Amino acid sequence: MRNLRFLKVRFLEVLDLQSLSSPPLLLQRLELTGPLEKFPNWISSLLNLKRLYLARCRLSDDPLGVLQALPNLMMLSLYQAYDGEELCFKGGGFPTLKVLSIAQFERLKLVRVQDGAMPHLEELTIAECKMLEKVPLGIECLTNLKFFDFVNMPKEFAMVLNPTKIGDGDWMRVIFRNKHLEGQSLERLDSTDGWLCQLNDSVSA
Repeated sequence: MRNLRFLKVRFLEVLDLQSLSSPPLLLQRLELTGPLEKFPNWISSLLNLKRLYLARCRLSDDPLGVLQALPNLMMLSLYQAYDGEELCFKGGGFPTLKVLSIAQFERLKLVRVQDGAMPHLEELTIAECKMLEKVPLGIECLTNLKFFDFVNMPKEFAMVLNPTKIGDGDWMRVIFRNKHLEGQSLERLDSTDGWLCQLNDSVSA
């Protein structure tokens, strides 16, 4: 296990991974699917980790505090991973992250991005967060953001972006250029399915 590069774990019952004595420090890709009693702190020691996928963990504590210092993390995908009402990406956190997706956070009402957070983020996707009616506060701090996609979000969320059209249930895209919305419009993508798979494949291992 010491030389493990990829680990995928699926479980149905609440699992305690906190007590893992020897985490695979060379791990580059980790996928955890299932309810977690507590977010394992040892993940912060995975300095070679490039991809992380957390699904159905339904954590009560914000996992970003553990993840933000990972020096090589390039893709972070969170699906039903957190039950809180607010996410805060702190300044200096996620220094190499390029792709971020957040999906089906049932109670999420607010996302904050502090100045200096995720300086290399290029793609942001938010999907089916029904309580989130505001665009992430501080999104203008993401100076390298190229694409902001959202899927099945409240109408109020889309209206903040002054779109020229809103497609109910459609995948919508905002193209960023020079920290502004290009043409203040939304562009519909050809496909609305498999969005998580597309994100997982967008960053090379």
